[in-house]
Amino acid sequence: KVLEYGKHLSAVNILATLADQADNVFLFLFAGPINLAVYSFAIAFPEVIKGMFKMITTLSLPKLGKQPFSTFQPAFLHHLGILLVLAGGIVGFYWIMAPVLFHVFFPKYLASIFYSQVFSLSLIGSPVFLAVGVLQAYKMHRKISLKIEDKNHL
Repeated sequence: KVLEYGKHLSAVNILATLADQADNVFLFLFAGPINLAVYSFAIAFPEVIKGMFKMITTLSLPKLGKQPFSTFQPAFLHHLGILLVLAGGIVGFYWIMAPVLFHVFFPKYLASIFYSQVFSLSLIGSPVFLAVGVLQAYKMHRKISLKIEDKNHL
């Protein structure tokens, strides 16, 4: 069962990676290389921050899996709420710091500042990585996907 579960998670990650890169291909084809560069620099800093949220989730998986779900469940919403507030604070801080960061690190791509600030709003959803991590730790993602599929067939 462990091997089957690992294969399932790998397949999901491969699909996510392909979907993650599709925007770059389509943007290059339809908007050109200059707009792709502006976009790439606009998402650079927020993607690094998103990666930190994912890393926290990955590091917490082994610890989560050791606890029974019934003991973890009551504190889960509390932890999720704290992460949402933290993500909102990070977005606010980034909106203030983005112009400084771009002037220092990417002075040729100042056109990306506003787009980067707007894209940083997606960080507010980053705590969802924790929820997905919890589902993976307790091997509950299949139950959720089966329930979604059942609702789609109605």
